[in-house]
Amino acid sequence: MVERAVERRRREFAIGRQCARRALARLGVTGFPLLAGPDRAPLWPAGIVGSITHTHAGAAGFCGVAVAARQDVAALGIDAEGVDPLPSDLWDFVLTDAEKRQLGRKPEAGYRAKLAFVAKEATLKAVLPAAGQPLDFRDIQVNVAPAEDGFVAEVIAQAEKLPPWMRCCAGRFARHDRIILAAVVVPNRIELASGPERSFVGFHAMC
Repeated sequence: MVERAVERRRREFAIGRQCARRALARLGVTGFPLLAGPDRAPLWPAGIVGSITHTHAGAAGFCGVAVAARQDVAALGIDAEGVDPLPSDLWDFVLTDAEKRQLGRKPEAGYRAKLAFVAKEATLKAVLPAAGQPLDFRDIQVNVAPAEDGFVAEVIAQAEKLPPWMRCCAGRFARHDRIILAAVVVPNRIELASGPERSFVGFHAMC
């Protein structure tokens, strides 16, 4: 799948697949060839949802994979990026008008814009398989709460195939070695009003 890619991309791909195999093994799935679809997104085994992320930021770069059984988690997405502020020339591409107005009045607006970018990347990875259509950054509206290391992301595009209960996702941030990691886990609909949170996610990361 990457035989014509540059060396760095081939190495990145191999590390991602290695992490994926280890994460899948935690769920008891082994010997599965993890191919890619037309959009280059991983084709996970039947009954599995997952997400892969790479970044060259930090001292040694980062690769992480999260997977879960579909019966336990409806969807998930993760993304890792460097902590550098989002360049202002990308704001129109990433942020909605409402987000730009809100962030423009905040201190450290560039950093908050980067948090919004990472949150949107994670959310897109979670909801795209169910949306049945392409979505971009401006189809997602996020409310970032840096002090709580959390965010809420809402799909504002007219994605008819996306279930209503998947349109609003809560996520969390983590930081390590000048890297921001965002994660979104969408519970199954029947669990939305259930009791204590349960974790069924297998995760493996390499720095």
